[in-house]
Amino acid sequence: MSRPADLGEVRTIHSLLRGFTRPWYFAGGWALDLNLGKETRPHEDIEIVVLRRDQFALRGYLVGWSFQKAIPGEKRLEPWSEGELLGPPIHEVHCTDGEHELEILFDEGGVGSVLPWPFHYSTRGPAYHAAPRRSTISPDLTGCFSIGCSE
Repeated sequence: MSRPADLGEVRTIHSLLRGFTRPWYFAGGWALDLNLGKETRPHEDIEIVVLRRDQFALRGYLVGWSFQKAIPGEKRLEPWSEGELLGPPIHEVHCTDGEHELEILFDEGGVGSVLPWPFHYSTRGPAYHAAPRRSTISPDLTGCFSIGCSE
């Protein structure tokens, strides 16, 4: 990101995605900090996870945003063309609307997950080992982070 990703930006991304009806959740450093209830370090970016099968739904939801796919093993980004289906091994997309930046990670869901932590999906969305609880760092974001998420 061109600027640090602070808690205010996390709230903004949460608000932007509030109407997205497919399962999504914060990942990476912010997911851990939201679960721990405190900001443990400065963050350079905000990452979310969506199911790979929902990639077109998310792209359609973020109208006006530009998208770039990360090329595995090459440390470079290429444009993600409209209508292009991204399959493995591509699992990371960077997007911006000019004001906000977001890193999107695609997950297969269930067995064969490309992400390094275990989870499963319930009828209510992603469910992790820890029970969801009110985040003390930001109570309005409860249930939206990857550790302990239930929606």
